[in-house]
Amino acid sequence: MKRLQIDALKLNEGFTYIEMLLSLFVLSMILFITIPTIRLFGSIELNEQSFDIDVFIEDIFEVETNKKDIVITKNSLTFDNEHGTITYRLSNNRIVKSIDKKGFIPLMTNVLEFNVTEDKHHVYIMIEEGDETYEMYIKK
Repeated sequence: MKRLQIDALKLNEGFTYIEMLLSLFVLSMILFITIPTIRLFGSIELNEQSFDIDVFIEDIFEVETNKKDIVITKNSLTFDNEHGTITYRLSNNRIVKSIDKKGFIPLMTNVLEFNVTEDKHHVYIMIEEGDETYEMYIKK
């Protein structure tokens, strides 16, 4: 029995120097590419305020495409569509979304002013957030 084990160990040749050098070369190439990539992504700065307005615009235009009716007050905008009554309003310096007067989905924070006005053809929305002022309109 011991003779079989010794013969099995003799047949196991292990790694050659070429295989070891090849694996070290592949490992060094991976590290050579990874370290500058990590430094690059670490140096990117994102303006977080722009995400709030992007989310709000995407959401409001998605709801607006399926609207049946629009109700406007100074600080709120309400759409009636197949999903129910969807309201956007200013609450505690945040623009929040409610569906059928239920829920509280914050879409924007640090909002100083949210005004909604209308004329015959458009609904105008003005949002003041920090140092930025955003204006947009929706066709009726």
